[in-house]
Amino acid sequence: MKRLVVATDIHLNFANENRIDDFVNSVVREKPDYLLLTGDLAEGRCLRSYLLILLGKCKKTLPDIKILFVLGNHDYYGFSFFEIKTQMKQLCEEYKDLIWLSDSQILSTDNQTAIIGVDGWYDGRNGDFWGSKISMSDFRMISDYIGKSKETILKIMQNKTDEDAYQLDGALQEAYRLGHRNIIVGTHVPPCEETSFYLGKPASNDGLPFFSNRSIGDVLIKFADSHKDVKIQVFAGHSHDHCRVDIRPNLNIIVGSAEYYKPRIHTSIDI
Repeated sequence: MKRLVVATDIHLNFANENRIDDFVNSVVREKPDYLLLTGDLAEGRCLRSYLLILLGKCKKTLPDIKILFVLGNHDYYGFSFFEIKTQMKQLCEEYKDLIWLSDSQILSTDNQTAIIGVDGWYDGRNGDFWGSKISMSDFRMISDYIGKSKETILKIMQNKTDEDAYQLDGALQEAYRLGHRNIIVGTHVPPCEETSFYLGKPASNDGLPFFSNRSIGDVLIKFADSHKDVKIQVFAGHSHDHCRVDIRPNLNIIVGSAEYYKPRIHTSIDI
């Protein structure tokens, strides 16, 4: 049996060294084989350096640990999608114990369990996108969005999430074909509006377009309904608010809480 620690929205660029050391110590105490980070690790300008710092600190005590991650919106700040994707591909080729799940099909932990993941951002399909007064900082901080109309931004959002949904569907099908009946999924934005909360309350119609991902949720539900012999656990973040919802008897979605300046683990499980 192996152990998995999950954390989300750790925003290491907001944390001082003592806070980062506290976070690493909390990970180490769990003695995990894997650390899964579900997005918003840092910001684009320092994403690579913080991943290496985190890997180095963890490996001092846990030399065999692997850090698995997907990227959140903050991780692209100051750059384009292409630039960060290229940077992360190069980083993970150089450091084999850093695994960007969006660039990896399946991580098999044993004959039964597989870990997969996609970045999986918001897609504007839930709630009231056109009526929402929310303007995400992403639209001023990520090159692909800067200066674009609301209509163009929506197209970019949905193209990105639809690509992720297609990739996730393929990874789920392949994991099943390989015989895995316990599948762990990492993604950033809560899939399904039922899993999107803010300050302990369900997200509003203003918030849902930017704090849920219907396309990823639809893929997960369709797969769960057609593969009832598979247990699917999904870990997400983004909203900084905890919730746990059994969307189906075999589909459990857990969204981790988070706080700026205070990175912490959300949960740990045996797999």
